[in-house]
Amino acid sequence: MTALAAVPTEFGPVLSQVMARASDPEQWERLERQLRSAGYCRHPVRLRGETEAVDVKTGEVRTVFSTAREPDGALLKCCGNRREAVCPTCAEVYRGDAFQLVAAGLRGGKGVPESVCGHPMVFVTLTAPSFGAAHSRRLAENGEPRRCRPRRDGPVCPRGAAMGCGEVHHEDDPRLGEPLCPECFDYRHAVLWNALAPELWRLTRNQVPRELARLQGVTQARLLELVRVSYVKVAEYQAHGALHLHLVIRLDAAQPKGTAELVEPPPAKFTAELLGDAIRAAVEHVRAPVPQSDEERGKPQQQLQLEPVHVRPAAIRWGRQVDVRVLELGEAPSCAGYIAKYATKSTEAVGGLMYRLSASDLMNLRVRPHVRRLVECAWELAGEPELRPLRLRRWAHALGFRGHCFTKSRRYSTTFTSLREARHEHELRRAHGGEPFDPWGRPASQGACVERRQWASAGSGYRTLGDAWLAESGRERRRVAREELRADRRGRSGRRAKVATLGGSDEPEP
Repeated sequence: MTALAAVPTEFGPVLSQVMARASDPEQWERLERQLRSAGYCRHPVRLRGETEAVDVKTGEVRTVFSTAREPDGALLKCCGNRREAVCPTCAEVYRGDAFQLVAAGLRGGKGVPESVCGHPMVFVTLTAPSFGAAHSRRLAENGEPRRCRPRRDGPVCPRGAAMGCGEVHHEDDPRLGEPLCPECFDYRHAVLWNALAPELWRLTRNQVPRELARLQGVTQARLLELVRVSYVKVAEYQAHGALHLHLVIRLDAAQPKGTAELVEPPPAKFTAELLGDAIRAAVEHVRAPVPQSDEERGKPQQQLQLEPVHVRPAAIRWGRQVDVRVLELGEAPSCAGYIAKYATKSTEAVGGLMYRLSASDLMNLRVRPHVRRLVECAWELAGEPELRPLRLRRWAHALGFRGHCFTKSRRYSTTFTSLREARHEHELRRAHGGEPFDPWGRPASQGACVERRQWASAGSGYRTLGDAWLAESGRERRRVAREELRADRRGRSGRRAKVATLGGSDEPEP
């Protein structure tokens, strides 16, 4: 392969590196195949090693693949990051898997029976309480934007800041999420709410069966013999930095341990309306305690509320805006797409802090003032002894949130692992034109040989800017091709509908 130094550099370093790759047709083809296999990942992992096949009977060893002949002696593997702001291609794969996972629990498939669409199901949105008035974009019933916070009497806060805003904010207005008075906004409560939101949901999840038992007039032990609560959940950051949770909650028939993987309809008396009532009661009931210092623990709550500065709350709870809606037949695609969309989001809505922070990073944060104060508050709270188990400095970039954005119960539907394995088998069959064969020419399904893999990390990211440009251009070509394919499909569907209306045929004449 031609060295980079042998290529004229008057075209610039990126073009020179691309030309150096193209000067060796074999290596160029191998690099293109690797980029395509990695999905044109933005931050791939470089691996060195080999895969060998060992015959079970004879012990003969044959090399299946080795990186010795690959460009730079390494294999590119996609990073697998779910966040769209970090790697769009890997996030697209994750979003597709999340869609299939959610949709399977709504309409069946992927090992879930189609009868699941008749189970009681509700779509739930759980919100955070108010930590202070902030600029927002509200929509009327007809979808038209409304004024932010119109106030006729012009109220002001104790610090003299106006508590009204008569403007209609655009979607990209930088003031969205900013508090009307930063001094009145309860940053301590907001950070602790994010940190304890997973615990609050755990308590709510455990409380739902108790409320179902109460509404049915049976014991909880008896209820667990009748029904099982399954769910899938995604966390969404709001512009003001607090989390909202969107969930699909479903009732299934309880199963004994030996057949726990079965998904069957519950008894007829357990309806979606009953499930909704139980969820509302659970949301109203649960509280997640906040660790308290000895001084705060000794003061009555009334005295804490009268103090001029924001103090740590004794417990967190859900906000007053709780939406519980029964899912109807045919809503599976839209609901699954809605949840999958937020599965690849993180803190983009509040500034896009993607990685963990160190003490030196606090002085150079390029975020809006409101997000900076949330991060600094999390850093400060982490120093209090009773809050150290929350590890707020480790999660300061996530504004205190320590959980995973996308979770589900075990029996809701399939798993990401199963989806990845199915995709891997599909790619193998497509590459081999059918069932793959081992190095001896025998069908791999016979199990006549086993694979032995030896891999070591060689770093991450692309070695040159030229390789990164090739990956970026390949990703753009793939995007354009998909858009053209979708447009062509929509055009053909439209032509078929028009021809069907006219009573003709869209097939060409002979």
